[in-house]
Amino acid sequence: MNTAKKCPNGVAKIDTQLSFLNQLVDFLTFGIYTPMDIKVTCAQGRTSSLPMIKSGPDKAAAFQAAVRVSMETKQPVLLSY
Repeated sequence: MNTAKKCPNGVAKIDTQLSFLNQLVDFLTFGIYTPMDIKVTCAQGRTSSLPMIKSGPDKAAAFQAAVRVSMETKQPVLLSY
């Protein structure tokens, strides 16, 4: 799926869903063909404006720091491993 043209700022979220009929087709074709519904949510802007936490060897501490910053600023935080 090419989202570059429709989402110039990148993709924020992708949701996939298998309906009952899609699962039935999957079953009848022995998994060869599995149709699914896909919903793509485009990002509103680049993530460079978000706070970023870089992880060192202690990933748990970096995760806790990211949660703390996110709760304080009330916005998402980028966590780089």
